[in-house]
Amino acid sequence: MLLATTGRRRWPQAQGHSVTSLRLSPFVGLLLLVPLSVGAQNGAELYARTCLVCHGADGTGVMPGVRDLTAVDGPLNKADAALLRSIRDGVPGTDGALSMPPRGGDPQLTEEDIHQLIDYLRQEFGQSGIAAQTNLGEDQ
Repeated sequence: MLLATTGRRRWPQAQGHSVTSLRLSPFVGLLLLVPLSVGAQNGAELYARTCLVCHGADGTGVMPGVRDLTAVDGPLNKADAALLRSIRDGVPGTDGALSMPPRGGDPQLTEEDIHQLIDYLRQEFGQSGIAAQTNLGEDQ
């Protein structure tokens, strides 16, 4: 399938260079019009869009009461299934900690996005071994 061809039309020369027009097939044109889905983003982009404002670039929290993602006894101490539920359903504020809204306040966050986000959190802020625990279905 031919995606792009050079046309015969030449644009005026600019500083000694000529520019040949580029024609795209209708298929490629349609692809350019379709917006990327939220699920197509990677974990770092999702974190920046959804979590960064409260948890900060280093995961320690930007204001009092925000849970520290880097703490040994912090949210990443949970198994993946429990962490997924916490992100999806939200976390009530307890013991001086602020509450977190469901999906971090982003209703467009999908289950796949949350899985990508968990992978990113574990990679970026540590505690990757927690996911392999046998109590994956239990809240910790």
